[in-house]
Amino acid sequence: MSKWLKNLSLGPRGLTYKRAIVFCLMSGFPLLVMVLLAGLYIYPYTDWLKPIFPIAQDPMASIKWVTLVIVLTMVVSLVGWVVFMEIIAPIITIARETEIIAKGHIERDVTVKREDEIGDLSAAINTMTSRIRSNMEELKQFGDRTKELNLDIHKKILALSNLLQVGNLISQKTPMDELMPFAVQKLYQINEDDIIALLLMQPDAEHGQPELIVRATAGCPDRQTLILQSLVTAPLFRQAVQSQTVQLIDQAHPAAEAESASVLERLGCTNLVLIPVTVKGKCFGLFVCLNTLAQRAFQDDYLEVVKVFAKQVAIASEHDFLVKKAEALTVIDELTGLYNHKYLRHQLNEEIKRSMRYQRPCALVIFDIDEFGTLGSAPVNAEERQAALKGLGALLRQRLSDIDRAARLDDDTLAVILPDRNKREATQEAEELRKEIEALPINTGIFRSKKRLTVSAGVSENPIDGSTADALLEKAGGALRTAKSLGKNRVMVA
Repeated sequence: MSKWLKNLSLGPRGLTYKRAIVFCLMSGFPLLVMVLLAGLYIYPYTDWLKPIFPIAQDPMASIKWVTLVIVLTMVVSLVGWVVFMEIIAPIITIARETEIIAKGHIERDVTVKREDEIGDLSAAINTMTSRIRSNMEELKQFGDRTKELNLDIHKKILALSNLLQVGNLISQKTPMDELMPFAVQKLYQINEDDIIALLLMQPDAEHGQPELIVRATAGCPDRQTLILQSLVTAPLFRQAVQSQTVQLIDQAHPAAEAESASVLERLGCTNLVLIPVTVKGKCFGLFVCLNTLAQRAFQDDYLEVVKVFAKQVAIASEHDFLVKKAEALTVIDELTGLYNHKYLRHQLNEEIKRSMRYQRPCALVIFDIDEFGTLGSAPVNAEERQAALKGLGALLRQRLSDIDRAARLDDDTLAVILPDRNKREATQEAEELRKEIEALPINTGIFRSKKRLTVSAGVSENPIDGSTADALLEKAGGALRTAKSLGKNRVMVA
């Protein structure tokens, strides 16, 4: 029975079938009724209808008949209107909801559920909307991924730029005290969520054993810096130094020991990495990176960048060591060609020992150029000072014997060691040198205007004035200051 009623229903029928039904109910049937009524009452001479509708000959029956026909026609038309609205209303609903979806509300669906073409249209629109939502979600994910890639590319470019800047400072022989904070700051710029610290090995003043000292930090409060300094003897730090391996604690590498967890707790962080700075197979220091971000692991790319920074600091440290070693081995002053202060002090001690062993005198003369900073009110520039110092250096190298040693003590101060000479002989030698310097022709601007270059000198002798280099230097310096106070351009004896 239900199947039979379902077959009578218009719901599963197509629009073409429903359109024909609407046409029949709203146009065809009323048209037939009008033809019938017109034949019976408007054209009464149509005799061929009278035998078919004998009721038309009775007026009262005709009224009832006509009323019945009109009512029946209205009912049929109303049924046709209902069927018509059943077709039109869902289309209007679909049009409105489609317009809303078209304005950007793609989370909506068309709610029309039918079994005809309108239902198919509704389902097609919903399928298309679902695909649009899926595509939009994929585009959003792609956009988020693109942002991550752009951020990653930006970080890598920033890392490369910062590495190049650090390398440039290394090539310029920048002092380590300036290079280390710069390198730490550049590493901090790559990821400002992290706190960066550089720890370097330095001898302990009390015990002489090397220990880690915090040399530079970025993003690290003073209190945390003090805590970090107090933890340098913790097993985690000692292991990083001794094994020269990376010590990593994060989400992917949780702390395996209670002591390591205690280090994190004291530092107030959740992630920590220690990367050794090695020079010629020895641990020179540690790069420390830490943060308080939960559910995060250090990326391999970031760790590689930190390792490169560690290598650069190691290169800079080795370069600084070699430069200092070369400077320590250098005994010649580049500008004057004379010996430097360090060699003079060493050689003076050696000559004092020799003179005391063989009971021979040894004298020291210190020369200082008079008014070398200014010429009256006219300043002396660097080029003119260098020209004068070169001339003095050439004169002393040419004038002194093979056993004598001349050195540059300071900017405009020179010294001469005179072995086997007493004060009288050294004073006479110094006076001759003073006169030769005064007569020295140096063709620079200041000397053309001043006409001459003068020096003051102080003389000391071993063992009368002392038995060490420091003692002779102090005595000769005192005599030099006396010569300056007495009017300059003279030699005074200690």
